[in-house]
Amino acid sequence: MSMNFERIFPHAKAPGIIGKLYESIEYNAVIGKRTNYGTRGDDVLYVMLADNISANTVVGGSSIWRKDIPKNDGTLRQMAVPYYEVQTSFTTNINEEAKFDKLGAGKSLVEFKKIISLQAMAQRRAHITFFGADASENQGLFNAASETTSLPADSASNNKLTTYIPGELMEFLVSQARELGNLSWNMLKPIVIVAPIDAINYIRSKIVPLTAYQEKGAGTSSIAKIFENVVYDMNGLNVKLVPCSYMKGKGAGNTDVMLMLAPGVEIPEEDRDSTGYFNTVSADDYVNTFIDDALEYEEYQNPEMYQSHEWVINSIYTPAYTVRADAIRAIEYNYA
Repeated sequence: MSMNFERIFPHAKAPGIIGKLYESIEYNAVIGKRTNYGTRGDDVLYVMLADNISANTVVGGSSIWRKDIPKNDGTLRQMAVPYYEVQTSFTTNINEEAKFDKLGAGKSLVEFKKIISLQAMAQRRAHITFFGADASENQGLFNAASETTSLPADSASNNKLTTYIPGELMEFLVSQARELGNLSWNMLKPIVIVAPIDAINYIRSKIVPLTAYQEKGAGTSSIAKIFENVVYDMNGLNVKLVPCSYMKGKGAGNTDVMLMLAPGVEIPEEDRDSTGYFNTVSADDYVNTFIDDALEYEEYQNPEMYQSHEWVINSIYTPAYTVRADAIRAIEYNYA
């Protein structure tokens, strides 16, 4: 019995195209408000001014009539916020288009390259959100942290994330969230944690074991789940976990960083008898972090030249800013 084995070149092709996977960073989760106050003008790279106001209150009292009645006043300030223009482009020609059409990708070459360009713009926007556009100006939410701390050693002298005692790691994260709540009288919400995906997956999957003291959910729930429950019970804060490779190696000594911040503000209703009555001045506009789109996206095509076309995508926006640096904390750690 004999068998012939011969390679046969295919005459059929599977439909569609297999693409590489890219990280999708939910950077909008750390932005309390995206506005579009800026407009195109003769000089679009102007500076936006963000107004903020505070109250200076003095209360006096005496058992006898006095003439020196205390004066109350407010302080008006403005924060300068620069705009940056970001552009990307791509070209096509008739030969390239003909070759691409044979792939059967279901999209034209122009659509394909436009998708790549828009992803590049989003990646740039995410980077500017965290680190700003000008390093010399200390921009971005990462650089705005009011406090940077290192993960301390646990009771067994472990100081790496994956060797840390799970219950103690959960308690440390709660302590950081508690500080955010303390500094804002529980008005800054929600809690967003931005960290590399290995750290996010670890705290989402590492079960807190039963210990000498019984935590709610111990033995069945992960570090992240118990953390979310405790923080919610503390002051009604919801927790959002955002995987972000940009935080890899960004700490001192090439350590990873876990950024904990509160982008929004929730102001309770106040009446005239409230000690927080000033909160009603602009309760609808209160926000902690923001970014402004003077021009979200503009697309145009340059004249054809030598049977080639060029498309340009343009955007103008600010880095992300915070008006309350106390609402951002950076935690440096070694993963393993």
